[in-house]
Amino acid sequence: PMDQVQNRADLDLAVQFVNTDFQTKRAIELAMKALDEGDYGVCRECSGNINPNRLEALPWTTMCITCQHEQDLNASELNKAA
Repeated sequence: PMDQVQNRADLDLAVQFVNTDFQTKRAIELAMKALDEGDYGVCRECSGNINPNRLEALPWTTMCITCQHEQDLNASELNKAA
């Protein structure tokens, strides 16, 4: 039984890594599209400028810190309701 629990935990972790890699790849693709279209550094939610320090830390980000925080809060609320 303990081996099954460990195997399940290992599988869950592997799935989480794959999901994170996919999300990061998608975010990079969106940022590259924004760069091609001349919209890189512009928040996709509020159309404000994304802080250059944020872009340096997360070059693939498409939202300013305020909009990202709001989206994270909304996602957290949805997870709590589910």
